[in-house]
Amino acid sequence: MNRSRFVDGLVELDAKQTRARLAESLAAARAHPAYAEGPRSPALRAAVALVEADLLAAARAAVCRLDAALQEADRPAAPSLMDELGVPAYLRRMIEERS
Repeated sequence: MNRSRFVDGLVELDAKQTRARLAESLAAARAHPAYAEGPRSPALRAAVALVEADLLAAARAAVCRLDAALQEADRPAAPSLMDELGVPAYLRRMIEERS
């Protein structure tokens, strides 16, 4: 079996090109005569539905990951427990209190 034009060179594509290839392959699957009717119609429709479900799940996961990163970026920095010389702050206070 020959490799499909949709799969050839797929690993060399960047994100934008990969998205375009995906859109092209989905359009080709939907436009295929077997998508509308025939003995292979259920399998082709199921493949398209699974791809769409995978894309939805991946998009939702990506949105959650980005949201978490944005929340972390907006969180105020925790105060340092060390002074400028790398001495724990509580030890520095103890030293200063005894001096």
